[in-house]
Amino acid sequence: MSDLSDSPRPASDRTGLALRIGLGAAFVHVFATMFWNGWPADLSAVYFAAKSVATGNPGAIYAAPPDFFSPGTPAPWVALAEGTGHGDKVILPYLYPPLWAHLLAPLTEVVPPMAFFNTVLILHLAMLAAMPWIGWQIARPAGLALRHWLPIGFLLLLTSAPSLGAIIQNQPQIAVTFLVLLAALAARRDRPVSAGLLLALAAALKLQPALFGLVFLLTRNWRAAGAMACAGGALLSLSLLLGGLDAHRDMLARLAEIDAMVVYTKVNYALESLLYQISQVLQGTPLPDGRAMAYPILDAPSWVQTVPKLLFAAGLLSLVLRARRFTGPRLWLALALLGALFGPLSWGHYFVLPTMLLPALFEDGARRTDRLWLAAFAILFSFPLYSALIPFNEPLMVSQIPPLLMLLGLTLHVLLPARAGSRAASPR
Repeated sequence: MSDLSDSPRPASDRTGLALRIGLGAAFVHVFATMFWNGWPADLSAVYFAAKSVATGNPGAIYAAPPDFFSPGTPAPWVALAEGTGHGDKVILPYLYPPLWAHLLAPLTEVVPPMAFFNTVLILHLAMLAAMPWIGWQIARPAGLALRHWLPIGFLLLLTSAPSLGAIIQNQPQIAVTFLVLLAALAARRDRPVSAGLLLALAAALKLQPALFGLVFLLTRNWRAAGAMACAGGALLSLSLLLGGLDAHRDMLARLAEIDAMVVYTKVNYALESLLYQISQVLQGTPLPDGRAMAYPILDAPSWVQTVPKLLFAAGLLSLVLRARRFTGPRLWLALALLGALFGPLSWGHYFVLPTMLLPALFEDGARRTDRLWLAAFAILFSFPLYSALIPFNEPLMVSQIPPLLMLLGLTLHVLLPARAGSRAASPR
């Protein structure tokens, strides 16, 4: 891998452009063919929440089973699903701000579910196809040429459990990840207002991207922070105007409900899930069958949920105290890992963002340790390994452990004091 340290070619290089277009087009074609007319349970929540508004029942936006993750379509949506001819499909609860259900409501009156899903699939695949190039442009690493990263980046999208899970579910997190990456690129290219606006839009889709506003503060990018605050306030006002205060209270209540439980499932890589397994082994208590889809655990020991919160706070404190020892791209990667790993829900698709920010590891050269972390990420988070381990997910959730341990180590590696020669973070 010694040639990884070659000087990166300019983005305008014709060979690089041809490679980017060729890989992107092939990627979109392969997955559009595979999942055309598929039923993505995650995206179905968005459609039927909007459909509830369109049919005059906005109070049903946040309908969910009593323990949220139990099987079955939310009761108020059963008739809506039957009315579209899809009463036999799985529809998951809606957990996004009410703004989007109201904005998309008119669309559901003229566009049937499958046409909506197919259109969003093409958009999401195009976004994913652009991410390897965007991720490299954010870091512009001295130790990883673009012509080498593009095949690696697409290989990760093709084989990693996070990206494949996101594609299978046509997950709105793909759009969120795309917006965060564009915000980071805008900041890198000294376009602070654009960076702030893009990050505000991402945070309006899902709340977690608001965490990246810390990058603007730590790099003293006050214009980006101001643009984000203004745009975020405007979007919140619009959401309150369209959805009303009660809907936002319902959303926060649902989020608090989830935060109070350990979601024990093979596609949730939250540290608290691993700690829960440890607690049950220590107590000699049998664990649920990890080969099933999801188990909401409501009686976990308090320390199981406390420890990840403390580690998250420690990681943020480390960034704040040593901000000048981090470059901007490395800050984005560090926050992407912290935000994805230490929440109550760490769905696999949350890790598409840190995957595409991995070029930040190579900012100062192609060091052996960084190559090893890239290889470990590719292998331990691969879909083939995930599939091979699922049959052994009882009594322990074995498929969860290798990527989770790798992510903990990678996060610590990124948070370690910046190496000699690193550039100080600049307001970009």
